Amino acid sequence: MTRVRSTMADILKQIPAARARAERDYREGKLAIAARYDHASGRIILELSNGYLFGFPTNAVAAVANYTPDQLARLSVYGLVATYQ
Repeated sequence: MTRVRSTMADILKQIPAARARAERDYREGKLAIAARYDHASGRIILELSNGYLFGFPTNAVAAVANYTPDQLARLSVYGLVATYQ
């Protein structure tokens, strides 16, 4: 993998386009805005920015398959994404 070094000026030039993409993705419902564990169904529930809910069993994601109920209760979008990457 080749590393590309960016200057601060390069990064600042990219910010408007990145913000526009984020806004578009939000409007199109492509962003998860909330995550929670539903104990009754044993599923992680993601809420998307378009209002849709997406649920999946905890064992579908290896990174959280062995989480305890206490760990699942503290689940967040950031925590889920950081764990999955």
